[in-house]
Amino acid sequence: MTVFVGTAGFSYKDWKSTFYPADMRPQRMLEEYARRFPVVEINSTYYAIPPPERINAMAHRTPPGFQFTVKANREMTHEISADPRVSESFRAAIRPLEDHGKLGCVLAQFPWGFKNSLENRAYLEVLAERLDGIDTVIEFRNGDWESGRTFELLSRLGLGYCCVDEPRLKGLVSPRVEVTGSVTYIRFHGRNYDTWWDRGGESWERYDYLYSEAVGVAAEGRSHGGEL
Repeated sequence: MTVFVGTAGFSYKDWKSTFYPADMRPQRMLEEYARRFPVVEINSTYYAIPPPERINAMAHRTPPGFQFTVKANREMTHEISADPRVSESFRAAIRPLEDHGKLGCVLAQFPWGFKNSLENRAYLEVLAERLDGIDTVIEFRNGDWESGRTFELLSRLGLGYCCVDEPRLKGLVSPRVEVTGSVTYIRFHGRNYDTWWDRGGESWERYDYLYSEAVGVAAEGRSHGGEL
């Protein structure tokens, strides 16, 4: 079993003078990041599907063995489109990571409004077919998905289950670990009860949480081999 630990993103201005040198140019951040972590989660693909050339450049800027986990585009998880060309474009964009052996997995993060319904269960089957051959993990936010039936479905489709640590609020998923695919994925979102549902604040405030050693490691990680 191999465990990879990294963060969600790497290009942050406020990391200068703390994680990065104060004079670090944005174009050099990925190389510096890859000196310290073996994996990074790419979230920009959720907002827009990049050209393959950009992803290929990122693959070239990292050392052998480095891994990228890539968030599925929002039209695949939030603004669900029946058009298969969205998934086709997404697959084409991340193909360079596959070619370089640096694609850890695809993270399909669904919103709380994606509830456990027959329609949405059927969509998971469609998504698994469209991403066939790529390790994919599913992150649910709605607690209704927590059932043996869900885990059986994910196992049958070869989809991994994303364990999420977040505030213990009614309606959210609990931080349980289930092995349903070849990749087990853990995301540490923090436990900010007061700001989790606050629509008026900044998005970063939801995740502005420091894990103590007693609670766990403040990072996002990934585990191969089917168990933690």
